[in-house]
Amino acid sequence: MGQYEGETCTNEETGAFGVCKRLKQCEPARKALTQTRKQPQLCSYVREDPVVCCVDNKPIEEEDHESECAPLEASRTQPKNGKKAHDMCVEYQKKYVYPCERSVSILASYSRSNNCHHKTDKLVVAGEDAERYEFPHMALLGYGPLEAIQYLCGGSIISEDFILTAAHCSASAAGKISHVAIGILARKEASDPSKLYKVKEFIKHPGFASPKKYNDIALIRTEKTMELTHLTVPACLHTGEPVDASQVLAAGWGYLHDKGGLSENLQKAILDKFPVEYCSVVYAEVRRLLTDGIDETTQYCYGDKGAPKPFQGKFESKDTCQGDSGGPIVIKDSKIHCMYTIVGVTSFGRYCGYADSPGLYTAVAPFLSWIEGIVWPN
Repeated sequence: MGQYEGETCTNEETGAFGVCKRLKQCEPARKALTQTRKQPQLCSYVREDPVVCCVDNKPIEEEDHESECAPLEASRTQPKNGKKAHDMCVEYQKKYVYPCERSVSILASYSRSNNCHHKTDKLVVAGEDAERYEFPHMALLGYGPLEAIQYLCGGSIISEDFILTAAHCSASAAGKISHVAIGILARKEASDPSKLYKVKEFIKHPGFASPKKYNDIALIRTEKTMELTHLTVPACLHTGEPVDASQVLAAGWGYLHDKGGLSENLQKAILDKFPVEYCSVVYAEVRRLLTDGIDETTQYCYGDKGAPKPFQGKFESKDTCQGDSGGPIVIKDSKIHCMYTIVGVTSFGRYCGYADSPGLYTAVAPFLSWIEGIVWPN
């Protein structure tokens, strides 16, 4: 007992390696229980669901039984823009968050599982550790050869084959982007080969021209299709419909403080939206990066409007920082339960954690047609 879902385990009888999975998702353990009443080796519980050491880690392939489960509550009105992105958002919700699954009883009836790992509060307080599986879309981007890999940017799972990130995250001093890690909370977990995927292609938006920060958005295609579960759920994309984005939720493994080191654990914070007029003044001195000023149609400005908090003799505010680049800013859309919606991608900032110094984020909705044409071309 005491192992998390998704962690590796060892069968106490045979010594074989396995993965901790919910009983209903482990075919050998499920069969043994229903046919011979043999109790499986427990790892832990998720709510009332037992998590067992599953030696056969092959995914259960079953026919579609959606018709045997009650339909999900109506999600949201079909937007005019981004129909495919919206449809896939609902599809991922049904497939990974509330899947129609067979029970472990002898009758083997079907019902919807509840795999929601969201916190119950509307938004969270700043600068604290995220909980395990709270942000199942998060990806950590690695650079250089695997034996000396450095993880320096963030990203978001948006499909089984693609990660959304910032265009400037294509390379670093450690080398070109080489791998992505998904389903992790701590950096050290990226060493688990089952959570690592090689990068096949890094697709920058054609309008991005470094060092300028316009159109700072990109897609990563993995070499192998990612094996997603309710622990690694794609995030939805903002399609442009009106939403309350006065506050957003940011997450990442970036620097904890302006002069500190990279965070070992995934962090989360609430950020407030700043007027473009205010940010234009803040960024007036970086014309080399913003030659035409801030583009309010494709760039957002978020930071901390609250009182700075004391840290090591000075005061700091909530912010994203170096190492958070490429990661998402998200909202919880009340119209589609337990799915985060990405409204922007972390681009850059003048300072890190300073009061009244918000960061810049690339808006997702203006680039939706470009994203859909690559991720869901048919």
